[in-house]
Amino acid sequence: MVEATTTTNADCVLRHVGPLRSAPSDIGGNMARSTQEVLQHHLDALAAQDIEAVVSDYADDASLIAPDVTVTGTVALHDFFTEILKAMPGIIDALTIDRTENVGEIAYIVWHAPGFAPLGTDTFLVRDGRIVTQTFAMQPA
Repeated sequence: MVEATTTTNADCVLRHVGPLRSAPSDIGGNMARSTQEVLQHHLDALAAQDIEAVVSDYADDASLIAPDVTVTGTVALHDFFTEILKAMPGIIDALTIDRTENVGEIAYIVWHAPGFAPLGTDTFLVRDGRIVTQTFAMQPA
């Protein structure tokens, strides 16, 4: 059975997302997190600007596909997120999630960040409690 979950701007604002509620972890255990739990942890980690926690959501060989580059592996992902936050200081504080959708292994978000991007979108493929592929695109302000 495939479960779909949709939220709108009224339900999720990145900088106000609460802590992850007792999510099982596949780190050191055998219980994988759901797609929704992985997404929530990922958004919480981004809100905290905790790069280590962000990268912990990815499989070791995960790829992030962006308009100008594809980044593969956790070391490259760590560098990617570090550089994005350096290049756009304040984007996380400005970022608001407008929509989330979870269908099976897929999580999709639409967001905006005034002064940075009127429109952004990410899609995540989650398997065994880890992001294995992500796409990312934003329209610059």
